Amino acid sequence: MKIKVVISSVALLIVLSSVLMYCSSTPEGPYNVLLIIVDTLRPDRLSYSGRPISPNIGKLADDGVIFKNCYSQSGWTLPSIATILCGEYPKNHGSITEVSKIRDTIPMLAEILSENGYDTRGFASHIFLTPSRGFARGFSHYDYTTAKVVNPDKASTSMILNNKTINNITGMKEPYFLMVHYFDPHWQYLSYRQYDYGDRDIDRYDAEISHTDFYIGKLLDHLEEKNLLEKTIIVFIGDHGEEFGEHGGDNHHTLYNEVVLCPLVISAPFLKHDEKETIAEQIDIVPTILGMLDIEHDYPFPGSDLFSDEQDTLPVFMERDNPGGTVQRSIVEDNLKLMRIEVDSTELLDIRHRALARTTDPVDRAMIKSVGANVYPGIFMYDLSADPGETRNIFLENSEKAEELLIKLSAHFEGETIPAEQISISPEIEERLRQLGYIH
Repeated sequence: MKIKVVISSVALLIVLSSVLMYCSSTPEGPYNVLLIIVDTLRPDRLSYSGRPISPNIGKLADDGVIFKNCYSQSGWTLPSIATILCGEYPKNHGSITEVSKIRDTIPMLAEILSENGYDTRGFASHIFLTPSRGFARGFSHYDYTTAKVVNPDKASTSMILNNKTINNITGMKEPYFLMVHYFDPHWQYLSYRQYDYGDRDIDRYDAEISHTDFYIGKLLDHLEEKNLLEKTIIVFIGDHGEEFGEHGGDNHHTLYNEVVLCPLVISAPFLKHDEKETIAEQIDIVPTILGMLDIEHDYPFPGSDLFSDEQDTLPVFMERDNPGGTVQRSIVEDNLKLMRIEVDSTELLDIRHRALARTTDPVDRAMIKSVGANVYPGIFMYDLSADPGETRNIFLENSEKAEELLIKLSAHFEGETIPAEQISISPEIEERLRQLGYIH
């Protein structure tokens, strides 16, 4: 649960005095915001988790606040990044299928910051993050063409993305909001001679992380050379993690923690290094940024400002209807995690069959065959404190608590509706999504 912090008046004076001493040498606002999103990134593979393969991300962590228990709201790219950028649950923002968009009634972070005088620029490298789905709303410049230059699943895109970003932020004015989305750790995992960690999938995945980290460092160096980092809040986050056989599957098809735990590091001139065990969620990113900027907005964001003394005590809710033929819902509260999973085996098999018929690439076919292979119907409950690997289902052992969590889960998702708006996608993108098993 998120924890409500109560500070006595004496303690508050001590805290305030130390903050004032710390902040006396920091630049005054308004502060810029740099939001770095990395696709398919597990926090346990990063330098700040003890694996020295991402030194630039590690430096951000050394200078910032690490949130060690940050949850993705959905476990796959489209709804998760939509949540990061608009602060709403997927069931509310509506971008939950491959052909749905963010509801126009949901304000985007870029819109709010633009209305408050920010120069807003966004650069994405996934075919999902298109203007037609609402991702460009509020950006004065939005570039999602990196995914059109090469197929991001089969080629590195970090250098291309960096070049597009650096070439298009010349003349960017402060205060600015810059969003940059890196894709490379996503399957397929490529090899790099300079990052030879081994031949297993997870070794090449680590190499992809090092490769992405290198270009994140290049971007930060460029911004520093242009004197654009001195007054900048940096938010570094992943959209979801990745499976490497922990529960019998690969890729990211479930709501187990290897998929839904994502890295979150926030660095700012006025923040000291810290590591927080309290739960954070992707719905918290927008209210946290607005809180750090002292910008008010009348939209009732469900998340919390992670630096506020008072935080909501709502459970974590997660959802996904991907892979097709599956409906997965989850709740986390008091170190207990419950998942309710429904599977239409006929639909799932049909999706695989149709996708396999459209590609002869052996690597693509192997991935397609794995889609949903470890998504089993049922109700599962785990004690995350005693069983962080989620290996022992205790649903039947604690029926009272299980019933309580089921009621809360059902109440949260009561009245769910299909996405309010559908989009049209090009034949090229549709075929690519079919080949990857996303649509049928």
